[in-house]
Amino acid sequence: QILGLMEDIQIDDNDSAEILIPNIDADLTVETMVKIRKGQSFFRKAVLSSYAERCCLTGITIPEFLTACHIKPWSVSDDANEKLNPQNGICMNELYHKAFDVGYISISTDYKLMVSDRLKAHKRLDETTRLWFVKEEGKEIYLPERNLPDKHFLEYHNDVIFNKVQDCS
Repeated sequence: QILGLMEDIQIDDNDSAEILIPNIDADLTVETMVKIRKGQSFFRKAVLSSYAERCCLTGITIPEFLTACHIKPWSVSDDANEKLNPQNGICMNELYHKAFDVGYISISTDYKLMVSDRLKAHKRLDETTRLWFVKEEGKEIYLPERNLPDKHFLEYHNDVIFNKVQDCS
């Protein structure tokens, strides 16, 4: 049902669209607000293509596992210059993307993996997580063929998101 509704919606790449869709899990009079981000398809394609559809940290190439990760989050990015800028994106697998978004990891301005002290000292840090993250610290990421991550976006992530997690330790 929802997919049929979505096919009839035209979204200009310069605009966001807000769509009211009946909540199929509750009474049909209750509506759920769905926010569609403009240009997300373009951003994803541009970022994944730049990295030859390979996670910058692990080398994973299965498309269903890959995401176009915003370095400076969408919610605080400038509409005109940052939200859809492929240099504000890194191709990561879902696990690393989540760790990046919450500040457990970051990428230095010389394109190396940084791991937060908070993750290293996490009370539930198991050996697998240690292998996947902590032991990889300092590893240079696979660089994209084009659209190298902009150092200003990396500095933002390091200062605002990564260091915020560090300060909570």
